[in-house]
Amino acid sequence: MPQPKLVKSVYRLHLSLFRELNDIHIFLSHTLPLLDETALKYRAIKSTMDKTFKVPSRFGKYGITRRTPKEIAGLFEKFAHRELHANLLLVCVSRFEFFLNDVLRLFMNTFPEKLSVGLKGGDSSKQVPISVIVDATNIEEARRSVAESRLQGVFYAEPKDYLAYFKSIAGVDISQKLFNSFVETKATRDLIIHNDGDINALYLRKSKKRARGKLGDRIPLDDEYFEQCISVMKSISSEIENQVRAVHDAPKT
Repeated sequence: MPQPKLVKSVYRLHLSLFRELNDIHIFLSHTLPLLDETALKYRAIKSTMDKTFKVPSRFGKYGITRRTPKEIAGLFEKFAHRELHANLLLVCVSRFEFFLNDVLRLFMNTFPEKLSVGLKGGDSSKQVPISVIVDATNIEEARRSVAESRLQGVFYAEPKDYLAYFKSIAGVDISQKLFNSFVETKATRDLIIHNDGDINALYLRKSKKRARGKLGDRIPLDDEYFEQCISVMKSISSEIENQVRAVHDAPKT
C-alpha cells in the first residue's frame, strides 16, 4: 500500500539535512578568511603589551584574562587551520545521526510491527519494562517509548549490523562503500572528542582501509576532508530518500 505521508516526511527530513549541511559549509567558508585576517592583524602589532578580555568567572560573574597580540594571533590561526573544522565536523556528524534516527522513527511509527525487529535480525529479545505499558496513556504512546528505547543504542552497533538493521526497518539498502566512509568520519569524530585528535588503535580498527594515518599521528582536518564528509552524508541521505520514494510513493496517474 502506498505511503505518501511517509514519503513526504522522509523528503522533508532529507531537505532539512541538506539545508543545514549547506549552512554549515557556508559559515565555514566565510569564517576562515576572517580568522586569517584577524590573525594577520594581531601579528602586525609590534607591541608585546597584554590585551585584556572580559571572560566568565567560576563564580558566575566576570573576570579579566590577558593575552599578548602574538598569543591572540596564534589562537585565531589555530581555529582557522584546524579547530573550526573539528568543531563543525562534530555538528555535522551529530546532525546526520539525528537524520538517520528520524527516518527509523518514522518507519517504526508507520509500521509498528517493525518494533519487534532486533538489531541483529530476527525478533527482538529486548524486554520492555512494564512501566512503559503502565505509564502510557494509549498504545501509540507505548509504541513511541519502545521505539525510543530501540533507537538509543543503535549507533553503537557494528557497521554491518547497523546497515542490516536499517534495511530491515526502512527497507533501504545503503551502499556499503558510502557507509564505510561515514564510519571513518564517525571514528574521526570520536578521536576529536576522546583522544584530542590523535590516532589510536580503536580508530584504526573502525576505519580499516580508510584510515588516514598511522598509530599516534595527528588526524588530518582540512577543507578537502570536510567537504568529502558532507558529500558522503548527502549521498547517503539521497539514497535513502530515493529508495523510500521508489517503494512507498503513490503511483503516478
